[in-house]
Amino acid sequence: MREAIVLDLGDLVRQGEEIKARARDEAARIVSEAMVERARLLSDAREVGHSEGYGRGLQEGRIEGVAAGK
Repeated sequence: MREAIVLDLGDLVRQGEEIKARARDEAARIVSEAMVERARLLSDAREVGHSEGYGRGLQEGRIEGVAAGK
């Protein structure tokens, strides 16, 4: 009997709820950080796309303008 372990199911339930709460908090933090990173990536991509598109359009416009002028 000295080696017997007494288990209180209430403690196990409480521990399980604490583990689930920490996991939910961690998941919410990860999702929040991912949303911030997504917004940053979209913003950067938009800026790069606009810059590249503007440069390409300007170059093509000049070529067409020179050809039309001749």
